[in-house]
Amino acid sequence: MPVGGRGIKYYINWLVGSTRLLWKMLRERPRVAMVSDRTIFFPLLFIAKIFGIKIINIMHVAFYSDVKNPSGIKRLLLKMDTVFLRWGSDYILGVSKDIIAQSDHLCGGKAPPGVAFAPQWNRDRFDEIFDKRPSGETFSISFLGRIEPSKGIFDLLQAFIHLRDKGYRLQLDFLGDGSALGELRQEIAQLGLSDLVRTHGHCARDRVIDALARTHLVVVPTRSEFVEGLNKVAIEAVLAGRPVVTSPVCQALSLIREAVFEATPDDWMSYADRIEQAMTDPLAYGRAVAAARELREQFFTPTSSIGHKLEKAFADLDLLGPRHAVEVAHA
Repeated sequence: MPVGGRGIKYYINWLVGSTRLLWKMLRERPRVAMVSDRTIFFPLLFIAKIFGIKIINIMHVAFYSDVKNPSGIKRLLLKMDTVFLRWGSDYILGVSKDIIAQSDHLCGGKAPPGVAFAPQWNRDRFDEIFDKRPSGETFSISFLGRIEPSKGIFDLLQAFIHLRDKGYRLQLDFLGDGSALGELRQEIAQLGLSDLVRTHGHCARDRVIDALARTHLVVVPTRSEFVEGLNKVAIEAVLAGRPVVTSPVCQALSLIREAVFEATPDDWMSYADRIEQAMTDPLAYGRAVAAARELREQFFTPTSSIGHKLEKAFADLDLLGPRHAVEVAHA
């Protein structure tokens, strides 16, 4: 799909790609189309409905931020999406319960059937590091994800500087690539923090697991202007037994709240306070780790997976044979 560009060019490319996808759907005439997030301009799917194609919307990204209302073209698109969700969609699968609740709210309680699923992980690597912590007096903090201003990287850096100036022995690692990586590295150098703050660029899967093994705390400081889906970094931190500092902007919060030190969105001082609490309150830190041990099990349970929930959706929409539908219902 010819996506990309900025401003009006992005939306033009998106509409072109949406039209191509719709044309492919009309040629193939599937019984059901599973549409991930905003892969296609939702109102175009009304045309697919005319040809008897059932639509399952699979949402990995929230419809809107719970802490900041959409504006401009994003607000207009949300209204148009809502019209389709209420009158055109046959089923919604959301990567969190928050997304299902948002769809119901948008549709005034008249959303199509919906169910949340949970991403699944292999537990072996996480079990290996769950009870291991870095040794020494330095407290290690990690950020894993896209290096973008909207992901809160400069808020985290400011919080780190504040805590360093208070005399704490800290180490901060940024793992990930992004458009602001060069700017972040320049800022770190200018502040003379190169010995304390490290940037690693893009990291392969094994390096991410190794980084979780070497850290005490994972910070997810996403700002309110960024509409998140289910933040998998926050979940992987919990799988590894590492408490998380984040805010209600993070859609994973409702699933892992007991393992989180909750901060105020867009407030670097609040993040500094929560990081300081994690460092200085061993009882609170221990409770978060103990909660992580319980919370992580939902992400190792196949019945919570998207495959299982899709099978339920197919049965609910009468897309499976009668015998199979009964087996799914009983399962």
